[in-house]
Amino acid sequence: MNHKLFIVEEIAQGLAIRMGADMRNIDLASHETQLFLKKQNLEALTFSICLGMREALTNAVRHGSINLPEGIITYQVQIIGQRIVLEIMDEGPGFNWRTSQKTNPDAENGRGIHIMKNYFNTFRYNEKGNRLTLEKDIPGCF
Repeated sequence: MNHKLFIVEEIAQGLAIRMGADMRNIDLASHETQLFLKKQNLEALTFSICLGMREALTNAVRHGSINLPEGIITYQVQIIGQRIVLEIMDEGPGFNWRTSQKTNPDAENGRGIHIMKNYFNTFRYNEKGNRLTLEKDIPGCF
């Protein structure tokens, strides 16, 4: 099993993480994200950024990597212009994100779309449905 894989790299205006598809790695990714936000003096955004990151990584582990125990998930958080941009990608087959946007916010599953709509300015999936990009405006930049 690939659960021990957890590599953090600094990239332009952000950080990139390659991790094994294991729920334990989500806490590590959250910790690294919190450190990054603190360095950028953006601690006020920690709750919303980490909530979206955790939701996306949980889906990547539970759904995207369900049949790929050795699967690798990549996660990046960057400051691009006046936005924080998160990108989460798994090696799975993807899903039909168009139909998932119609779920009930009170349902047991499928609340991630509602979380993203409430806490991020934009979110989008690639065509396949295995890469998610979340963008949030940085307050005070406009």
